[in-house]
Amino acid sequence: MIPLGLLLVAAAQTFNPFRNEPIPQTIMPGQTATVTPVSPGVNVTTTSVVIAPANPNRRGFVIFNNSSNSAYVSLAATSVASTCTRLVAAFASWEMVGGLAYTGPISAIRNSGAGIVTVWEFL
Repeated sequence: MIPLGLLLVAAAQTFNPFRNEPIPQTIMPGQTATVTPVSPGVNVTTTSVVIAPANPNRRGFVIFNNSSNSAYVSLAATSVASTCTRLVAAFASWEMVGGLAYTGPISAIRNSGAGIVTVWEFL
């Protein structure tokens, strides 16, 4: 079993996004999930874009901003920088695992520039 606090470290060390293969991971004691990439990455610009469609089976997610520009991420179909759910800094990630899982669409936007945002889901 992987304690919840260690889950993301373990997932980051064992998941190869280039192989596009799901890897079972422990989310909470007695529960497991499969880590799957939503896509190889979405180019996020100054126009809002859905980075992960709604998924009723989602039990958590990891969003990685692989860019030198911050990404404004919203738990909604449309993202607005001034009312976003979370600002994900350059080359940083946001994890939502365990507890209540958001299953609706996730979107992102930038104030300037462009860059790739990758989403992995725990199913």
